[in-house]
Amino acid sequence: MSDIRRKISGSGSIGSLIRDRRGAVAVYIAIITPVMIGIGALTLDLGRVITLHSELQYAADSASLAGARELDRFDGAIKRARAAAAGAVTNIQTFAADGGGKEVAIVVTTDCAFPPVPPCVRFLKTLPADDDDPILPSDVTTKDDEARFMEVRVGARAVTNALIQIVTLGSGPSTISTVASAVAGNDQVICRIPPMFMCNPTEPDGNLDLELGVDLAVLAGVQMEMFHQGGTGQYTPGNFGLLCPTGTEGSPCGAGFVRDALASTTGTCVSLNVAETKTGVTLQMVRTGINARHDFYTPQAKTSDNIAWRTLDEFVPAANVTQGGKPPNNTQGNQTKCEYNDIMADVVNAAGQTEAEWIDADPINNTADNFVATGVEETATGFPRDQCINADNCATDGAVAGNQRIGDGNWDYINYYRINHGCDPFANPTCKPADWDGVTGAAGWPPTRYETYRYEIERTPEAIVMPSLIQNIYHPTDGNLITKTKEYGKDQCFQGPTPPVIPDYNYFPDAVRDLTLLKDRRIMPIAIANCNALESLGNKVSGKFTFKIPQFVYVFITEPMKTPSTSEIHAEILGELDEGAMRDLSHDLVQIYRR
Repeated sequence: MSDIRRKISGSGSIGSLIRDRRGAVAVYIAIITPVMIGIGALTLDLGRVITLHSELQYAADSASLAGARELDRFDGAIKRARAAAAGAVTNIQTFAADGGGKEVAIVVTTDCAFPPVPPCVRFLKTLPADDDDPILPSDVTTKDDEARFMEVRVGARAVTNALIQIVTLGSGPSTISTVASAVAGNDQVICRIPPMFMCNPTEPDGNLDLELGVDLAVLAGVQMEMFHQGGTGQYTPGNFGLLCPTGTEGSPCGAGFVRDALASTTGTCVSLNVAETKTGVTLQMVRTGINARHDFYTPQAKTSDNIAWRTLDEFVPAANVTQGGKPPNNTQGNQTKCEYNDIMADVVNAAGQTEAEWIDADPINNTADNFVATGVEETATGFPRDQCINADNCATDGAVAGNQRIGDGNWDYINYYRINHGCDPFANPTCKPADWDGVTGAAGWPPTRYETYRYEIERTPEAIVMPSLIQNIYHPTDGNLITKTKEYGKDQCFQGPTPPVIPDYNYFPDAVRDLTLLKDRRIMPIAIANCNALESLGNKVSGKFTFKIPQFVYVFITEPMKTPSTSEIHAEILGELDEGAMRDLSHDLVQIYRR
């Protein structure tokens, strides 16, 4: 018995066998090898499927992008999009062995049903807000002027699972199929503009035409009150609003960016087809942006890095900033704020003399005690407003009956030329300058405010409106010399490296409507919206809404927005952007929206 125990526990053959570990790895290998082969086979076959899907997706992307580029809303857009998608790129796939050939076919003759069965295409006017939401029949269109998106669905292609079949001894799937789809859209944008729109000022009540253009003939030389203090927030003909720059749509729609774009020489881009209005407009934001064009810089006129706008060429003012005001005595340095204050009228006696002039005329007998004030005399002025705007009766006397915002075109040009250009109405009752015809190419008289502005630039580009000892102010009825103008039309606050440039175009005698107008900083291209039609067709036009822009017009900003409590926007419409300007400013923003 003891011998047996010794043999088992000792170094005999049975003990050696129990302790022997040689060959144990082979067991693991025998177990793992089939698994590893299966994984390898699955990896290789799935890798080929993934590659195939990428190739199909590339084909769908290329075709949808090519098609979407043709969706310009003009007649034949959908037909051109189908042709472009079909011939976009010859896409070759690598691994499909289903008899479909090497080329990935783009079938554009079959429209997608519901649910869609590839291969097929369809054209969409809208997309669901969430990418996970399905496309609905209400999103689909067959109309050229509505199609904004093209969806391309590539038919299924299959990969043969050769290795999986071997590993599974034929029990696994013999093929794996994959499909691809892409939705691309063409959003036309217009760039280098301020993000502003205006409700068509000549749109009649009950209008249903979203494409109705502004009646420019009615508004020639007429001033508009685009923003009025105390408004209701409802968009009505002649009212203005702000737009979301492209890429900032949605809340909060880039508030600071909107302010900067109103002021800068580069402007921004907005969508032509789905322009979105910006809510939460602050008066100070608009005031800061527009006033920079007049050499009038508020405390908010600075970059996010606290660099004053008035030191940057991007925020250069207009070459002519005549406005009836003057900046602080010291405009040097890099301070952000540099605002103009109104030049106060002089208190004068019956002879039109100020107290100082009265005393200087006879220092012995004339004193402050015996100076008799009988009135006041303006010594500087910006462009006067239309008379019905001043009288607040434009609804009855204005160019557009019933519209309180549209002026009558009657402005006190006599007084403007008397104060700023030395006109003596007693000798020259019309105040038409002797060089008017030569400078303007015999433009009509009386002038518009914009024609006067251009005359000043063309005539005296080095000084615009001459200050002090150069231009006399005469009494309006007796021709007596009263004083000298205190108005000075050149920029005085701007401290940038490049001074304002005189726009290199001559407005006279033909009205220019091309891109050269954009070089003039007091001219702004404004989008038009037919707000009555939008409202009548069920679109709420108070707050945030979207619309297709039918037209752009140039407006001339006639004055800065000075005191915040009375700030308003006044402008003259110059005309419609011509076709060349629209073409040069417009761009196609073609991109993939969903897959």
